[in-house]
Amino acid sequence: MENSKICPVGQEKTNYIHIDSQTINQTPIESPKDTFEVDSYQKQSFAAQCEEVIDKVLSLRNKPLIKDQDLINCPPITTHNALELLVNGSEAYKAIFEAVDNAKTSIHINYFQFYNDRVGNLYADKLIAKARQGVKVRVMLDRVGSNKNIQALVEKLKKGHVEVICNNGLRPRVTSPETWLTPMDHRKIVVIDGKVGFTGGINVADEYVTDYHDVMVKIQGECVSHLQIEWMQRWIQGGGRIDETDSNETLKHRYFPISENEYEGTKIGVLQHLPGKNDEIKQGFLLLIANAKNSIDIQVPYMTDKHIFDALIQASGRGVKVRILLPRDNDSKLCHWIHESWFQTLIQKGIEVYLHKGFNHGKVMLVDNEQVMIGSSNLDGLSLRRMHELNLFVDDHKFAQNVKERLFDIDFPDAIRIEKNSKITFTNSVKSIFALLMGSFA
Repeated sequence: MENSKICPVGQEKTNYIHIDSQTINQTPIESPKDTFEVDSYQKQSFAAQCEEVIDKVLSLRNKPLIKDQDLINCPPITTHNALELLVNGSEAYKAIFEAVDNAKTSIHINYFQFYNDRVGNLYADKLIAKARQGVKVRVMLDRVGSNKNIQALVEKLKKGHVEVICNNGLRPRVTSPETWLTPMDHRKIVVIDGKVGFTGGINVADEYVTDYHDVMVKIQGECVSHLQIEWMQRWIQGGGRIDETDSNETLKHRYFPISENEYEGTKIGVLQHLPGKNDEIKQGFLLLIANAKNSIDIQVPYMTDKHIFDALIQASGRGVKVRILLPRDNDSKLCHWIHESWFQTLIQKGIEVYLHKGFNHGKVMLVDNEQVMIGSSNLDGLSLRRMHELNLFVDDHKFAQNVKERLFDIDFPDAIRIEKNSKITFTNSVKSIFALLMGSFA
């Protein structure tokens, strides 16, 4: 098999492959480093690699109807980046606010949740201040996620000359049956001047400072152009406008200021999930699990996908040490019950299961202390089937060690380990049966 990067079914690009759980079970796959190696396509200059995708995104400005399949991208792995792990909301907001304060030309933002609380208003005030200085500030929110008094905050931003789009048609209630038929945008993306990017699991709300354990990453280098691409195409699809009187060439220089070889080392791939069109993120998780040699560490709040569980069990069966960290105080009872229904099966197969003393909201997988998957995607049906998501695959020893030392080496010792053959009550048995029946929907 040639060196390849994951790409969705039907994408016309050589040196790209499609995999699924059955393929993983049946086909030997080379190591992650080989699988994500720079191939003949990727050996071109980075500017040449990006040119085609940027042209495609900018051409969307002239399309009357943009479908999700128009958003499918297979961006090449970028090799010149600097990446910084930001642990918890206080650290993440400090870095993001500093970047916002230093913005010169543009601030592009996408959040699932942006609450009208202390943190949300502080963020909004900074965006308004930059907009009044002449910086192009564009904010894209998911109405379902940001359902707490979002309209007042949206009006505040608009009055402050910030361009705002709310996805899902500004539906006023999460309980509407239509909500679950409309793909939600669960991504968290911030791009400043096309040069600095942020992504991860942290939304905009007070609880990310006071209660939640979560992570973001700060990116500089080539990968920022891919974040800009992912943000911009959804903005245009949602009806947003991008400098309509300016040419594509002008927009390239303004929003994609590619500076090759400015940063050394960190290899990053951007993986997307488009509901019903592209399951690249799930494929990426399965591929990395299938190729793990020594260890897999995962922390995630919602984990219900049977293919993921099965892949982890297979990995444990071939001698890989697998550890999973889930929240003790989960805000989803259904997910918590599904987790409990898997505990004994996982433990009997040699997998260590831990509960964080509180609510861990980060979505991180560390493989062999060398590769990291990090981003917005959980390991449940909502993220892997029904939401727009964005993850990073990072192949960098230094960053992986940082994740190990700042996350897993701290979180696992402080967590509660689930023991084998824990007492099973009648109530828990009923919950487990219900959870197993509902697992395919969660």
